[in-house]
Amino acid sequence: MASNLSRLPGKFVWFEHVSNDVAKARAFYEQLFGWHVESMPMGDQPYHMILNAATGIGGLRTAEPGMPNP
Repeated sequence: MASNLSRLPGKFVWFEHVSNDVAKARAFYEQLFGWHVESMPMGDQPYHMILNAATGIGGLRTAEPGMPNP
C-alpha cells in the first residue's frame, strides 16, 4: 500500500505522538530518526515540539489520565 503522504502536495500536516512516557518516546525518536525535540511552555504543561533539522514537524504530548498506553 502506498503512503498517502506522497499525495498531499501543498497540504500542511502536523503529527502528534501521545505517550505516558514522553521522555522515553523523545529519546527513542531522536535516536531513530535524528530528530531534535524542544520543549516550550504551553498552558499548564510543556509542549515538546519535534524538529527535523530546523523544521517543526510535530509534537509529543503527555497522555491524559485514562488514555491507553500505546
